[in-house]
Amino acid sequence: MSTTEEVLDALSAASRAGDREAIRALFAADGAFWSGTELHQGPDAAADALVATFRLLATAAVERVRRFVQGEEAYAEFVLTGTTHDGQDVRAHYCDYVHVRDGKILLKSTFHKAPTAPR
Repeated sequence: MSTTEEVLDALSAASRAGDREAIRALFAADGAFWSGTELHQGPDAAADALVATFRLLATAAVERVRRFVQGEEAYAEFVLTGTTHDGQDVRAHYCDYVHVRDGKILLKSTFHKAPTAPR
């Protein structure tokens, strides 16, 4: 069984790499990803949504601001910077709440403030 910290590290790496199958494998069968007001229910929908975000960018870098882990729950704050395929600069500040159960993501809720978020 993976620790919550290991699951977060694996999710970050798989998201940056656009590795849909690795992302999918990290979610529980009944897992969900909330992105803003959109719910992506199940591993397939969650993986598709996460991969789609990074596909909007030609370049991307993620800088960790802080992370707190307590048992199966975590709060992660990070800044995403990059460039869209048409040359637009992107900088977005994100906060994630993640609940892990038995080494799999049960819930990932993402909140962001982004004057220049990818669309």
